[in-house]
Amino acid sequence: MRITWYDFCIGESGVTGLTIRRQPYTRVVGKTLVSFVSKDDMATRRVDTGNVDVAFNMPAFTAASLLLIRDVLAGGDKC
Repeated sequence: MRITWYDFCIGESGVTGLTIRRQPYTRVVGKTLVSFVSKDDMATRRVDTGNVDVAFNMPAFTAASLLLIRDVLAGGDKC
């Protein structure tokens, strides 16, 4: 299978940490959904670090995205 850059798309939505100071803050921090999408299918993982620290969560979310891509391309997940 030949894979080109336009065959897949990565999406992420979540909150890495408290960077906005407004009350009440209703979003739960340290959680994200990562999706890897093709024109035919989609693979999604939920990441919950349980941590409110931005510096901790950003690399954790990135690592989860890279692992999802690796697993999909290796045939381990749908997509």
